[in-house]
Amino acid sequence: MLFRSITGSSGENLGAALAFADVDNDTKYDLIVGSPLSDGAGTDRGKVEVYSGDTGLLLYSILGSADGDKLGSSVSRVGNIDGSSGEEFIVGIPFADVSAKTDAGMAKVYKGADGSPFTSISGNEANARLGSNVSGVGDVDNDGTADFMIAETHAAAGGTARGRVRVYSGDDLSVLYVKLGTDDNDHFGASLAGGADVNNDGRVDFMIGSPDVDGAGTDRGQVIVYSGVDGSVLYTKTGSANNDQLGYSIALLGNVDGAVGNDFIIGIPGAAGGGSSRGQTKVFSGDTGNVFYTLNGDEDNGAYGRAVIGLTPGIEADTEDDFAVGAPLVDGAGTDRGKVFVYR
Repeated sequence: MLFRSITGSSGENLGAALAFADVDNDTKYDLIVGSPLSDGAGTDRGKVEVYSGDTGLLLYSILGSADGDKLGSSVSRVGNIDGSSGEEFIVGIPFADVSAKTDAGMAKVYKGADGSPFTSISGNEANARLGSNVSGVGDVDNDGTADFMIAETHAAAGGTARGRVRVYSGDDLSVLYVKLGTDDNDHFGASLAGGADVNNDGRVDFMIGSPDVDGAGTDRGQVIVYSGVDGSVLYTKTGSANNDQLGYSIALLGNVDGAVGNDFIIGIPGAAGGGSSRGQTKVFSGDTGNVFYTLNGDEDNGAYGRAVIGLTPGIEADTEDDFAVGAPLVDGAGTDRGKVFVYR
């Protein structure tokens, strides 16, 4: 049943980024919507709107301040880190110029209660695009305060556009971990996920996807799951065929297989999937790292797996959590109408 629909203005790209957080502390998740191509008082300044999960009404808007900034290219729930009521959220502004460094990028954490800025992280490398992707990660350092991570997908990192991801403490903004892409044009950090305990050690873990990693071919893709305890690698998953783009989308799930540890899902939208670029998703056990579901798209070139999301708690009354997969290029009865699959 439709609760609320939101329509953007021409060219805004409303909905390019979405997140949920209980910003007004009413125990109901609110909707955070990014529109990175919103012009505002200029051109492509970007906009983020926050809507009440209770009434569907607009709570407040955040506007980009400079042409071409594209505020709202990425958004994510962080959690309560300022000690006041309501959860904070983070917004990526990857094309912001910083101290004359073009497209160095920026990310800002906003107070959920009123949308005012809480803190900001600025890039210091031209064209690195800090804020290309952002994600809350839960309490990685186990200090009682939620943490977050920010990607710079075009950071040089010792080469050309290898990419870099930093995990930040929500308590004091210190850098907890730095992870780097290893080859030119990896664009490491194109997808991020965190906040679930994969290996059942009592601490939340995080994962980083890089669909442009070549591996043993071209754009096969890669996803790495890291321990929240020490940043060590728990699992590495790589694409098996050229242009698979494994890791285009990723999500940490709840417990899908019924074993210990939280599971995770990886989108592989370029995979053959039993046809021609139908796309594929794989669900992995957090306990063993092994695949226990492989799901294929049902239409050639449908890009099944471009988007994945965990549905925790599940949508039915059982002990296992559910998930959904998007296939935005499925034609259906027309052209590129798209399709979403919900699994339980």
